[in-house]
Amino acid sequence: SMIVGSGSKFKISYAVKAGYINDKITLTEIDEKHTAAYWTENVDKYTTNGYITMPDGDMTITVSAEPDPNTPYQVEHYQEQLDGTFKLVETENLKGTTDTTAIAEKKSYANYHVDETQNADWSGNIDGNGSRVLKVYYKLDTYTLTVNGLTITVKNDKYPQGQEKAIITGVEASGVGVVGSNGSYTVKVTAIVELSYNANAVATGYQFTGWSATPNVAISDNTTFEMPNNDLTI
Repeated sequence: SMIVGSGSKFKISYAVKAGYINDKITLTEIDEKHTAAYWTENVDKYTTNGYITMPDGDMTITVSAEPDPNTPYQVEHYQEQLDGTFKLVETENLKGTTDTTAIAEKKSYANYHVDETQNADWSGNIDGNGSRVLKVYYKLDTYTLTVNGLTITVKNDKYPQGQEKAIITGVEASGVGVVGSNGSYTVKVTAIVELSYNANAVATGYQFTGWSATPNVAISDNTTFEMPNNDLTI
């Protein structure tokens, strides 16, 4: 508080916390004739050229602020790559009210599903300085590759363009003349599967004739194909 003479002119200054906006400034004049409730008015009544004129009577100045409904925050969306790392593929620049909880909206991407295990950044407080970043991670869908009459090894090495290769040794088992074993394997969708056969797996008097897949997939040069978004039998 301070003593100011009636009719004196003065300015006030104030700071509003980041993420909040000024609601209003009120002046409450208190004297023997008027109660505080009666005299509460907007500061503009007493302001001329930025200066406030002191009225006849005590006066209380009140500065009010409210959360900014347009505080920025971001939501980042990450997709798993074939080598197991995650790549940022989309950033949403959004706005919300300061000091409220923002919840990331999950998106739908072809061949991907939300990684439920990485949920720490799905929601968070909208900080007044606009620094809040929410994150959603998406894993590649996987499907079962069933191999009949073959032996298969799925390698986890990092290949060019991050492509995973499943190296299959053996031949398609349609009947006699085949040496091999059965197996089912989990392969990420879009992974490149490389097929090769071991000549020792073909019995004497027989020759390798090719591969077949159910459902059908295009096998390039009779050696490679891209894992589709469904279970597959070779």
